Amino acid sequence: MAEEKLVLKAGVVAPFLSNFSMSDDGEHFHFTTLDMSHKNIDALNKFIEEAKEVYHVNLEHNNIGDV
Repeated sequence: MAEEKLVLKAGVVAPFLSNFSMSDDGEHFHFTTLDMSHKNIDALNKFIEEAKEVYHVNLEHNNIGDV
């Protein structure tokens, strides 16, 4: 059975964000980790930008040809 392909679109990135810390300016908190491994993603697009200020990104075991 083939795994369903995850297509990046508005709101898709948010559930895969975790761990948060204080921003450098001390004004707000932000997520620091994005783990979208094993999601059968074919391509990255502008919606990956929803993960701003993320320090650790895991996109391994996907079908992304050109990052």
